[in-house]
Amino acid sequence: MVDSGQADLILRGSPPPQVEPWLIQKFLANPRLGTIQHHQRDYQRAIQMNLAVPPFDDIHVRKAVNYILDKRALLDAHGGDLTGIVMTHYVVDSLEGGALSGYRPYATPNDMGSLELAMKEMSLSRYDVGHTGMCSAPACKRVLAVTIPIGQAPFAQLYGGFPHLGEVIAGQLSQIGITLDVQSSRSMSDMSDHPEARIPLNLTLGLGANWPTASSSFTFDFTSDAVGGSLVGASPAQLRDWGYSVTSVPNIDSRIDQCMHSRGRQAQCWTELDVYTMEQLVPVAPYVTENVIDVVPSRVVHYSFDQSMDEVALDQIAVRG
Repeated sequence: MVDSGQADLILRGSPPPQVEPWLIQKFLANPRLGTIQHHQRDYQRAIQMNLAVPPFDDIHVRKAVNYILDKRALLDAHGGDLTGIVMTHYVVDSLEGGALSGYRPYATPNDMGSLELAMKEMSLSRYDVGHTGMCSAPACKRVLAVTIPIGQAPFAQLYGGFPHLGEVIAGQLSQIGITLDVQSSRSMSDMSDHPEARIPLNLTLGLGANWPTASSSFTFDFTSDAVGGSLVGASPAQLRDWGYSVTSVPNIDSRIDQCMHSRGRQAQCWTELDVYTMEQLVPVAPYVTENVIDVVPSRVVHYSFDQSMDEVALDQIAVRG
């Protein structure tokens, strides 16, 4: 409808691309038609690992997962450079003022993953029985992993959606001996953040924030008051009640509480905790920060993006009469 002049904007609160690629290319080829606006969505995708399920109770396995990920391939499977950027740490950059924009704790050439680095890390794990760089224990085989269902957005129709991302990730993890049983049903996806479900991996976890600081990210994902799919913060009693064989998992409540009460240096405290999370905790393997893409026709003479809502600021739009 934008193409025919019947509409001025496409409002679609979905994963990118929110606009059909053919329309994007048409506007890029003829600037007189209008402009392409793309902004970070303050939302990223990551693999979430359950620290109470073998082999992900071993930090070396979790680090190896971060090293093997070909983030460039995952970005391409998401729709390419217009749809997002490679992400390398837990908190989106905008919530930290870009303080960690160059931070790459699991850096690999061109963000394409490194079999060498992943195997080196895996060789330190007790699940690499022969210390050959491969996850060889029974716990490494046919690991249950869930994704968001396919859906109806352009991402699903054009690129296979989240189930395809799951297939790509499964192929990458198989290089270090971790084979996956990928499930993409709505029921499995809905259970991925329930500790009692004992799901080892969520391959398409969405990480965002509902407050313009990192506080909401940490308190929502990693406190004992809100134990999620990573199981970080769970007590030994909870682990026992939920049927886990692992008897303890990390707890960072004191670190979060310290940041919540750090007057004058709260931003720095959250940034330091982000680094700690990626290097000492490692419950996630981030790979993409998503964009919002808008096709803006030339008849729209004023456009503004509302970062807090991840969409066009409708009260700031002006259209030529």
